[in-house]
Amino acid sequence: MEGYLRLGLPVEHVNEMNRQIWIFIGLTFTVAFFVILSLNYRIASQLTKPIGQVTKVANELAKGNFNARTYSGSKDEVGQLTRSINVLAYNLGQITKRYQTQQERLEALIDNMGSGLIFINDRGDITLINQACKDIFNENTDEWQDVLYYEVIHEKELIKFIQSVLLTEQKDRQQVTILLLWR
Repeated sequence: MEGYLRLGLPVEHVNEMNRQIWIFIGLTFTVAFFVILSLNYRIASQLTKPIGQVTKVANELAKGNFNARTYSGSKDEVGQLTRSINVLAYNLGQITKRYQTQQERLEALIDNMGSGLIFINDRGDITLINQACKDIFNENTDEWQDVLYYEVIHEKELIKFIQSVLLTEQKDRQQVTILLLWR
């Protein structure tokens, strides 16, 4: 005797299992999506945050704030960049301090030398005048700064000498006698 045994599940039961599998797959993909999104955000922020800090410090350096620093403990390329920016900031600060010190020394030397000294740029503006000129011209020469030389200097011989030097652009040396009327 031969016979067949057929086992089966009702179609509704198979459909229910199929639906539960799809729900499980959907939930798994949703959770995986949010996990990947979260990891992606953390990795991106770990990379972009130090670069944003370096950009901020670079902008501060461009404004002249050489005390600005950025910090990163990482040893990757971003860490190297932050350390390089910090070294640059330190070096710029040191160079600026040295320049300011030299500038102050030069200004003290120029102001305290016994001879009168006037610097005139190529446009004819007085860019620097020392204290001795105040005594020589018997005027408040502080007001002469950034003024055309021929508007404040009234001695014709001196004006001719200055014009000659400006026109020829040659070194020249000449003694000019200035007659001052005491006011």
